[in-house]
Amino acid sequence: MALILIAILSVLLVCTQIVVRNLWKNIAAAKGTGLRYVVVPFPATGAFTFIFNILASIISRKFSIKLWDTFKVITLNDAYHNPRALHDKYGDTFIIVSPFELLFKTCNAELISQIIPRRQDFIKPVQGYAIVAIFGSSLLTTEGEDFRRHKKVVAPSFSESTNRLVFEESLRQAHGIMDFWARAEGNNSNDIKVEDTSADAAVLSFHVICAAGFQLLQFWPGEDRQESKFRRRSSLTRLDKSGSYTLTFKESMDAVVSGLAWLRLFSITSLKRSPFTLHKNLYTAYNDCSKYYRDIFDLKKKEMQSGRNDENRMLDMMEAMVRASVDAPMDGERKPRGVYDPLLSKTEIIGNTFVFFLAGHETTGNSIHFCIVLLATHLEVQRKMQADIDHLLGKDKPLSELSYQQDMPLLFNSMIGAIIKEQLRIVPAILNIPKQATNDHTVTLDGKPLVIPNRAVVHLTSVGTHRNPKYWPSCESKVTPGTNDLNDFVPDRWLLNSIYHRNYYNSNPNLNENEFGDEKPAIKPVQDKTLFDTDTGMFFTPPKGAYIPFSEGMRSCPGKRFAQVEITAVLTGIFQRYTVELDVSEWATDEQVQEMSVEEKKAVYGKAIERARKVLNRCEQVLTLRMRRGDFVPVRFVARGQERFGDL
Repeated sequence: MALILIAILSVLLVCTQIVVRNLWKNIAAAKGTGLRYVVVPFPATGAFTFIFNILASIISRKFSIKLWDTFKVITLNDAYHNPRALHDKYGDTFIIVSPFELLFKTCNAELISQIIPRRQDFIKPVQGYAIVAIFGSSLLTTEGEDFRRHKKVVAPSFSESTNRLVFEESLRQAHGIMDFWARAEGNNSNDIKVEDTSADAAVLSFHVICAAGFQLLQFWPGEDRQESKFRRRSSLTRLDKSGSYTLTFKESMDAVVSGLAWLRLFSITSLKRSPFTLHKNLYTAYNDCSKYYRDIFDLKKKEMQSGRNDENRMLDMMEAMVRASVDAPMDGERKPRGVYDPLLSKTEIIGNTFVFFLAGHETTGNSIHFCIVLLATHLEVQRKMQADIDHLLGKDKPLSELSYQQDMPLLFNSMIGAIIKEQLRIVPAILNIPKQATNDHTVTLDGKPLVIPNRAVVHLTSVGTHRNPKYWPSCESKVTPGTNDLNDFVPDRWLLNSIYHRNYYNSNPNLNENEFGDEKPAIKPVQDKTLFDTDTGMFFTPPKGAYIPFSEGMRSCPGKRFAQVEITAVLTGIFQRYTVELDVSEWATDEQVQEMSVEEKKAVYGKAIERARKVLNRCEQVLTLRMRRGDFVPVRFVARGQERFGDL
């Protein structure tokens, strides 16, 4: 027994010596950079941090405990809850030092713009994305040669033809979601109360990617299944009703996405054998979801082989990948380089398909949800957007007559585009973009050389960068007087011809036109544009590296335009017909509101705004940034012209 105890103590002593030696080594490396640093005794990335953030979220929610700085630096959501607090204290670029690694946190656009294009020097630490590789590797989970192979096949899927389908389907879904809400008890087509728009916004995005991305048509409950251009294409209904599944495709996807944390911590076999109902249900959902993806793949391949997919017909995302995979090796088979073109196996196609659905289901749905809430809290912005829609389309033009080529460029390069850009500036989908040095690499920071050591991790912090006063025009905040408005939702910030920009430059006469980057571009007309273009010169252009909601470079999100088109079409489809207001029924009845003066309306609406801001300010990221579980902002859509707070 004594020998066992001595052995255990010896092992602990050796481990302690290794940890202490590594810590001093990393501290010395941090000191050598000249940057400020914070020392923590535990890993700042990886599984430990993942679990810690889940526990920290639960503890802070239940007990309202404030974390020490030592813990804050590795608390993911603190970067959103207290934007720029750590950067203001330690600098735009600082280091978190642990015995296990060096973690650089930066919101410096100059540094970000150097790291992103150096793909060989700063790679994506793909081991951290294993959580989304549950069905197979994908564009998101690979690096090096594998990444280039995925990119070659996947990138063409996000074409202008796909964007046109996205535009048309998003308009149809915008009409569908409003009709679905109008059919709810107590609602009608002119007055629609919705307690929580987030879940249905995610459903809308799921429908769009099903139909536009994979030509698998989805309907809202009670929707009239009238003739559609997708009618002759594949339908998930055929699969859902085949009797081969326990859950519908949507139900299985929801369960898998909600259970990704469990799927990261436990193997599929462990979940199957677990005595807990939660785990057994998750296994069922995973099994069904996997079978759906394989059946969709087989369906697409069968259609292609039967001649339904002729060479001149527009392909959806999976069809493009399936066509490219025809001559690919079987799963697990590897042939010498040069024997076949860089194609994808069935498992890899399914892995990419899951990532596409996840992005459409999670990130774009959240953006639509946040846009609706932010527009309800900023009625003056909403009115400007509606004025642009009226000017470009008219109030009565049917959605079915809108054209992607003619109307999409005009709509995006209006207040709608500014709203989307500003929403993603203050509520990005991801709080940190991780990179890892492959060797000792030298970059330039504030005009001086900086060596980032081998294997050091670099977090490009979205919120800190998006709210860095070095890179963004700002005025005094109307929400928190005495500070700048970079924490506020101000879409006019993006419009070069807005009063906001004129006021900004008038109040800062010493600023040059290129104060925030390249020379301010001239405003170009968009009337002659025939394709969706995000760079028309209508918008303010921040310096390179200062705006990264979709990342940049080769590893930027391939679905960027897909998302922009979808959100633009949905906002157009909803707000051409409706105005959204915060639901104030907690403080006043409709009759009481009707009798109120303007000042009384401001007071009661101010209470609803304050509640909405509190909810928005405590959003959390598990997979992507979204409202905390159980939080919601109730809203009310009213037919335009019937607004209760239109005079505010």
